[in-house]
Amino acid sequence: MPDPDLRAIWAVLQTVAEGPDSGMDVVESGVEVSAGMVLLGVDNLGRRLLLIPLRLGEAFGEDRTGRAVHLIRVTYQETAYLCAICIQADLNEEFARFVSELLPEVVEAHSPAHATLEVLDRWKRLFSDAESAGLLSEQARTGLMAELIVFEELLKRDPDRNLSVWTGPSGSQHDFRSGDEAIEVKATLVREGRFVPISSVDQLLPPPNGRLHLFHYRFEADSTGVSIPSLVDGILELGVERTGFLALLRRVGYVEMNRDRYSSYMYRIADNRVYDVEGAAFPRITPLSFLHGEVPSGTLRLSYSIDLTNDPPTPLSPVEISLLLAEMSQ
Repeated sequence: MPDPDLRAIWAVLQTVAEGPDSGMDVVESGVEVSAGMVLLGVDNLGRRLLLIPLRLGEAFGEDRTGRAVHLIRVTYQETAYLCAICIQADLNEEFARFVSELLPEVVEAHSPAHATLEVLDRWKRLFSDAESAGLLSEQARTGLMAELIVFEELLKRDPDRNLSVWTGPSGSQHDFRSGDEAIEVKATLVREGRFVPISSVDQLLPPPNGRLHLFHYRFEADSTGVSIPSLVDGILELGVERTGFLALLRRVGYVEMNRDRYSSYMYRIADNRVYDVEGAAFPRITPLSFLHGEVPSGTLRLSYSIDLTNDPPTPLSPVEISLLLAEMSQ
């Protein structure tokens, strides 16, 4: 059976989605069941979809009650599908893992709909844990890991171990800020490409008269890798003020009482690049992208994705990265 890179496919779909009136955008997954090709999609709300074709007369009970996944029946190009919808964006990573486990089972199943319901029943506890048991979702975990890696590098260069450089937990525009310098950190588990979601029109706007750099990390699950607790321990060993640091962690949703559970989630860095957002060919949207330097009136929210897979834009060299971190630590 083909092994589609689910995260990469959905990331691309969310990049090319045509907007709120487009219905849904779909592509073939490469995985085929008895009734036809399984599709991956994104709806007009940006939610990730899995569409499994149904055999003639195959029925199932729709489920719109779940807080993580809904199962509905849809018709696309005259074919009936069981459509699984990830309701919450912060559970996208868990949804990808659910789909990865589901696909081999529906290929062999006499009734793909029945197989989907059985697998979802097994996964409901995991979705519930990720959503409500005090644990960060996988997407949030990798994002925090990337920030902690950058934070540790800054602290190593700062003899005062100044915690205030990590501004993300306080809701600031950027994740790190020192004087006129700022850093935005992004992380992904996508195996191919460098697709980066941008949450607002201001996120890639540098500080006034300053510079902004984007740190991008790609992680892969690895039992010999690092975890959030190991990164936290590494920072504490630098001699930072413990109470203040743990308070910052609580602001982003991590609490030490769950460290044993977080320790089982381990990753290695598969790729890491740093960019000057004002460098040549760097793709971004800011207020200056619009007429008169202002977002059009009535625009409530603007989010988008950028593709950093190919050069240009050209990432910073290791020497340039080291100089940047040293400057921010002064």
